[in-house]
Amino acid sequence: MPLIEEIKINRSKIFLWEPEEEITSLLKNVGIPEKWKESLDNIKLEKRKKEWLIPRILLNKIFKSGTEIKYTPDGKPVLKGETGNISISHTENCIALAFHPIYPIGIDVEKISDKVLKVKSKFLNKEEIEFLDSKNEIIHTLIMWSAKESLFKALGTSSVDFKEHLHIEAFTPSNFGILKAKEYRSISKNTYTIYYKIYSNFVFTHSMKDNGI
Repeated sequence: MPLIEEIKINRSKIFLWEPEEEITSLLKNVGIPEKWKESLDNIKLEKRKKEWLIPRILLNKIFKSGTEIKYTPDGKPVLKGETGNISISHTENCIALAFHPIYPIGIDVEKISDKVLKVKSKFLNKEEIEFLDSKNEIIHTLIMWSAKESLFKALGTSSVDFKEHLHIEAFTPSNFGILKAKEYRSISKNTYTIYYKIYSNFVFTHSMKDNGI
């Protein structure tokens, strides 16, 4: 099966999967509960079927087969009948799932594209734009976009303005690394540690609150 990588960060378990297999092939190679097949039948697009099925297959690497994923009214994935926290993200070349047994986490995967430059002013504040590396602007900007996406998921709060509420400390992008961020949405104004890694065609980030390590 096309598992790109399994990552462990503190106590987080993260699985990155390349969604190249057809659904029919996945179903042949992986035994799934009958109720999953019924859910898949109600999804028309092949892409959406994979986005629904693959996180559940990856979850089976942690829990027993058939562990259910439910969604809160604001779209956050949660486990049914199991303790712990999960986060899910997907892009064209990767579907990712992360699990932490205790603390809230957030992950994000983003396809590498220059489109992010067109909207950077909508999610980066003045200070963040000033420390962008002009020679590596696409990757630098994309890491920060993905970092704020994963931070937003870890924060678990609605009405978050990425530009106003989520601030990233200056850093120089590498193939992988750690950056620091602070959220100004809550009263406590927590700091977060964000791990990032650049792959051939996408960027991955993982966020967790500092006192939640």
